Amino acid sequence: GDHRLSPRLLLVASFLSGLAALAYETLFFRVLSIMLGDTIFVFAVILIVFLLGIGLGSAFFTRRADRIEHPESWYILCQGIVGGSILAVIPFLDRLPVVYLGIVALFERSMPGIHHSWKLVNLVKLLVCGMLLIVPTLHMGAAFPLLGRLYARSARRLGRDIGEIYHWNTLGGIAGSFLAGFLLLPLVGSRWGLLLTTWVTFAIALLLLLALGKRKSALVTAATIGFFFVAASLSPWDVMRMHGQVFLHYVDFGALGGAGKKEPGGEAPREGGEVRPSETGKRPPSPAERARRFRVLYYDEGITTTVLVTGDEKDLQIHIGSKVQATTYFDDLINQYLLAHLPMLLHEHPKRVLVTGLGAGITLGSVARYGSVERIDLVEISRNVIPAARQFAAINGNVLDDPRLRIIIADGRNYMLATGETYDVITTDAFDPFQTGTASFYAVDYFKASRA
Repeated sequence: GDHRLSPRLLLVASFLSGLAALAYETLFFRVLSIMLGDTIFVFAVILIVFLLGIGLGSAFFTRRADRIEHPESWYILCQGIVGGSILAVIPFLDRLPVVYLGIVALFERSMPGIHHSWKLVNLVKLLVCGMLLIVPTLHMGAAFPLLGRLYARSARRLGRDIGEIYHWNTLGGIAGSFLAGFLLLPLVGSRWGLLLTTWVTFAIALLLLLALGKRKSALVTAATIGFFFVAASLSPWDVMRMHGQVFLHYVDFGALGGAGKKEPGGEAPREGGEVRPSETGKRPPSPAERARRFRVLYYDEGITTTVLVTGDEKDLQIHIGSKVQATTYFDDLINQYLLAHLPMLLHEHPKRVLVTGLGAGITLGSVARYGSVERIDLVEISRNVIPAARQFAAINGNVLDDPRLRIIIADGRNYMLATGETYDVITTDAFDPFQTGTASFYAVDYFKASRA
């Protein structure tokens, strides 16, 4: 390697590149899962793209690293491409739902019914993630054999040198996962988390340029990066569009004028594209009407999930993760009321009640209406759901200020397995079972633990 690049500096570069790579993966999973669905399959798709890109990039340069005359220049270039390609897409990530639906429409022309095929829908998600991430991941992979070439001091020490590079890169990956998941997401959110992480990648390139004595190049590069960083930071995301649940939409592309779109619990299409209200009561507004009427009332990215409350003076809805968890629409209110009233009415004199999952607090508020109840325990894993539920105070009876309520921040299933408390009534306001982390609430073990 270049004698001007000290072994210590190269180990720092290895640590920082590992940190940035795992931070990118963590942050991109949060962003993409909101738009494509927070399921284990979306996580697998993102992981496939990351590993495939890194593997292909590493394989390509491993065969050529020994023949490259200036590996330090190529390594700096790779880091610049990683940071630059990610910085370039950050301002446009909120438009990904439009891209996703556009690709589905394209496939629909040649393969009618694609939206009913689980395999094809996940193939589209893989394609979308690949288009977004293949350039940075290829160059992440390419950078590693180049760094190994720079750090290796002799053939005799080759195994030890590569091991040291791996060691510090792995430590960086651990640090990046922790930094992104436990600090960046709750403190600055995914958008600023991605923006700040690009500076970690750029810092590697700038440090090496300075070590090589190329101060002028480093200054020009830093100024250029700063300009584009400011430009990217001035483009906020449209969070309502990101939370549009495009992965759940049924789109009849054969209907004229785009009619025939159906959202769960919403409108049902007739022949010819005519839309009629739900027969069970007040229908939710169409996506266009919602975009026109609704505004963001609360938004927060936490360690476990992202929470969004939108609405106007008439209607409210809370998004937890990728899906609308509760609304004030008639159909949805019935479900939330029944989760409380059915078990409560089946008990002669309920005094101690456990509610797992807060959502909008409507189920919890319905439990609190029973005068016999002396204590209500609420188990909620996501702390940022609590202030979001306060937006529904007029509907849930301001239940979060009820003196009988005890809030426990914990995983509902683990609490059920570990607690020594007993309850007269237990009810769970859980997500749909297809969402990550919720299937355990529908398992036999959970109901056995509840009964015990």
